[in-house]
Amino acid sequence: MISVVMPAYNAEEYISDAIESILHQTFTQFEFIIADDSSTDHTASIIHEYMQQDDRIRYIRCEERSAGGTRNVAIQHAQYPYIALMDADDIAYPNRLQVQYEAAQQSPDVVVWGCYMQRITPDGLPMNRVNVGPTSPDAFHALDRTQELISLYGTVAFFRRDIFIKAGQFNPEMQVAEDSELWDRMAHYGEVIVLPQVLQDYRQHAQSLSVAKLANERKYHSFIKARFAKQQAGSDLTLAEYSQQYDRISRFEHWSRNMRGLSQSLGRQAMIDFARKHYFAGIF
Repeated sequence: MISVVMPAYNAEEYISDAIESILHQTFTQFEFIIADDSSTDHTASIIHEYMQQDDRIRYIRCEERSAGGTRNVAIQHAQYPYIALMDADDIAYPNRLQVQYEAAQQSPDVVVWGCYMQRITPDGLPMNRVNVGPTSPDAFHALDRTQELISLYGTVAFFRRDIFIKAGQFNPEMQVAEDSELWDRMAHYGEVIVLPQVLQDYRQHAQSLSVAKLANERKYHSFIKARFAKQQAGSDLTLAEYSQQYDRISRFEHWSRNMRGLSQSLGRQAMIDFARKHYFAGIF
């Protein structure tokens, strides 16, 4: 029924927890495709140990060097009509696949299902919950997508494989926000809905919050909204065209973007410190 797809790169520290969380799902009719993107640590050997225990696991070695590209390769090998995405450092709750599959059966016009998540520190301490995204068809259609993205984290996405192929798969040009860009294209074929239920732990790493990455994320988010506005007006916009416009800015605007990125990065790292009860570091 379901192909669970998980890219992995040098994930030896957390991948066992991620694999265990999928193997112990209440919904059992799935294949588990783990795409190893040229890991140099013990990731591959850990995966092969689990393959000896459970024949639902399939291992793929690839050299895409991007989350979107690796997911594309894995989904091309998928056998089943539904795809459930998973990251190699997250932990799915036991009923995640069951809840999302049943929701898909009840509302076949929805093309992507997400859910709420519990954000945790790298060492597993609880932080805040991620409660974002349209939770009903009415909420989805009410979105002004020229001002607001479809908020749904890729690590908990559950979608129809046929619509994924029709929409053109993940765009390998997108360095970040590749999931948001894909949902924007898949939304041409149906609704994108987030289940208002926490079904997964999302591991927040401080190193993933670099100022440069957050700045790129804002750029790509702006592109997605600008492209949708163009499409509403009957034209289109490529990433290359938008990049030319976006990069022509004053020194003040460049400084302002960097300050916003720095503020966002430090704020998220402070949340990790507070969760660990490192209050002085968090306040600093």
